Amino acid sequence: KSNNYKSEIAKMSNEYDGMFKFAALDCAEFKELCNKQDVKEFPTFKIYPPLPAPVFPYEQEISSKTIISSLGRFVDNKTNELNSNNIDNFKNDRPNLPKAYLFTDKTGVPLIYKVLAVQFNGKIDFGVVRSEEKTIVSQFKVNKYPTILVTPVGAKKNEIYTGKTQFKDIYDFLNVYSETFFKVGED
Repeated sequence: KSNNYKSEIAKMSNEYDGMFKFAALDCAEFKELCNKQDVKEFPTFKIYPPLPAPVFPYEQEISSKTIISSLGRFVDNKTNELNSNNIDNFKNDRPNLPKAYLFTDKTGVPLIYKVLAVQFNGKIDFGVVRSEEKTIVSQFKVNKYPTILVTPVGAKKNEIYTGKTQFKDIYDFLNVYSETFFKVGED
């Protein structure tokens, strides 16, 4: 049974690489650490949320879907819900930051996008545009969902993400635009 858990954790670690950290510990080898973490039964699963939330035992089904759902509760939503009333403010506020847009025909904010907004907080502003916002959708010439695009600082053209819908791939795409570059001779 522990091999099933091991493969499920390896699968999550691979699929959600960069979003969350996963670890497995052999208490036969690391007795002192297991005692310190009050591990008395095997297997034991614990979630270590961001401080100040306390560590707690995870007692639900051991599947990537339920574990990720449980972890997702601790991710702040640092995205902006965009509509025709606030799109201009979003574009013009903080002109020194690139803008990332998720165009979607679904409700809510995908966990991947929330985690990206947290990880790039202060480096990229994140907005969500619903398919019902026809004016904004046509302004950006979006014709399929989901679509992620970035408006780099000072650029006249938006950059469209065309890769897989996986965290690491989207992160790598956005990371290029989060960097601040200077021309030689600029401060």
